[in-house]
Amino acid sequence: MAEVTPAVDQSHGGKPKSDKVHPLYAYTVIVASTVLIFFVGILIGKNFFWENWDRRAFAERQLEIALEQVKADPKNPDKLVNLGWWYLRNGEYNKAVAEYQKAINLDSQHFPAYFNLGLAYMQVEKWDLALDAFDRAILIQPRSYAPYLNKGIIYNHIGEYEKAIEELKKAYELNRGQAEIVYNIGYAYEKLGNIEEAIYQYQAALQFDPKYEEARKALQRLQGRNQ
Repeated sequence: MAEVTPAVDQSHGGKPKSDKVHPLYAYTVIVASTVLIFFVGILIGKNFFWENWDRRAFAERQLEIALEQVKADPKNPDKLVNLGWWYLRNGEYNKAVAEYQKAINLDSQHFPAYFNLGLAYMQVEKWDLALDAFDRAILIQPRSYAPYLNKGIIYNHIGEYEKAIEELKKAYELNRGQAEIVYNIGYAYEKLGNIEEAIYQYQAALQFDPKYEEARKALQRLQGRNQ
């Protein structure tokens, strides 16, 4: 049998070709790939990690400022409500509740204290306490739509859809341009089985806010069901 001679690459001084990768070349490729991945990670992380970190750092700094303000003026209900708000933003709901209650003890007619107290109770799913806080806020400022809206959201959440519609319609009378109000009305009607009215409300929500994604998805779901 004839001997097989390896092909010769003249550009390498007449040495036989080899399928092996030179160690230095492989090392260079690995380093370059690692550097590329690192910088791509930085670019991606800029929109996710770094921005989130900036927001957290800002919220923590605002909380520190609010604590300093309350320490300097502990009998000021506005300062207590502001501190409660930053506790709420940072997810420290029990601390937020405590600050709002301190503010109410100092000023029983403090609308933001009652309203934000309701928000804090919503976060920990203490629905009855939240409803009571919003009712008290309404007694102070009956022309504010937001407490009615939040009561409607709570009733939707706990499955009392007729009560939700009642509260949400009150909110709508006070603010007819709010997409969130009519979306939640539509949600209640959908749960009650009134699909035609639900579709109408979802369409209205999108007229007020064409970028309202939840309303768009709900409308597409119901229209697809009717086809």
